[in-house]
Amino acid sequence: MEFDPEADMLNLRKNPILFMSQTVLVKKLIILPLHVFEDLLAEAYTEKNTKVVWCFHTIRCGSTVWSQMFAALPKWVAYSESQSMFYNVLRSRNTVDVSAFAKTEEYEKMVVATVKMHILMAPKDHSIFWKTTGIDEHMVPIIRKHFPSHHIVFAWRDCLPCATSYFKAFGHLPVLVNNVVHANREIADKSRKLSDSGRVGWLWHTNGYDLDFCLRILKTHKPQPNAFEWFVMLWAAKVSMMAQYRRDGIKFKPLKYERLRKDAAGIITELFHYLDIPLDLVEIALKTMKSDSQAGTFFSHEERGDHESWLRTPESDRRCNGILREFGLPDLDTAYEF
Repeated sequence: MEFDPEADMLNLRKNPILFMSQTVLVKKLIILPLHVFEDLLAEAYTEKNTKVVWCFHTIRCGSTVWSQMFAALPKWVAYSESQSMFYNVLRSRNTVDVSAFAKTEEYEKMVVATVKMHILMAPKDHSIFWKTTGIDEHMVPIIRKHFPSHHIVFAWRDCLPCATSYFKAFGHLPVLVNNVVHANREIADKSRKLSDSGRVGWLWHTNGYDLDFCLRILKTHKPQPNAFEWFVMLWAAKVSMMAQYRRDGIKFKPLKYERLRKDAAGIITELFHYLDIPLDLVEIALKTMKSDSQAGTFFSHEERGDHESWLRTPESDRRCNGILREFGLPDLDTAYEF
């Protein structure tokens, strides 16, 4: 993608969510065959000791706050939800079985090329904080294989407040409602091809998790086509994938939203110590928390004040708790810990 320089794409106060800014501000889209892209990168990319911190997350869990903390640090750049891999996977084929595709050589090449491109994009001598977006968790084993020096963190929030916040921020959006309605109606009918809306709704809200497993959940527990109940499946898929990676021996640092709110200085200090970042920079990070990290977006604190809140019912609890139980996770009212 090409942009006007004055767009200041990596200024998170101006463009807090990169994929939204990319979509609105892009001037030219350049489409290359993967092998050509790899050849170009082979000429441009040389191995260097760039510190890279990956932030995988459940959404609505303080991940944008973390991005802006790191963006404020000297000699750091933050990529806040680049859409590169999400759209490469979404548009490169018609599959709804992302978990299978993520095990292919083609996917691995896509990931390696995308990572190298973003490292090249960073200003010279800068470290990188990379907050991921939908279905990016499938990259974790490949990052660990090809970029073993990179650090991984996982930001999450307990399911009930996380889903409630997601519904408040996004549950009114016609495009999200449309995608969920189509996915809910189409995915179980294997005789028909998924519409674009249905495929996007399904892949986003299952995080590309095991297809047969998610189909069984849909058939058994019948989540209603709304942002809250389908987000519970998304939350469960993301948490379950990261828990499995940890069992597989992949190290990452868990960052719980509730702990950050309770003891910001302590949690930031702990993370900086883990990442070998000078502790005298903690104060800079703390100052960023005084502003709305999503100011200027349609889901800022100010903008979402009048949006509809989630209304709990026993029937919804039953469906959502059934989904969580299938993943081996605690119910809506029970905190989750790694």
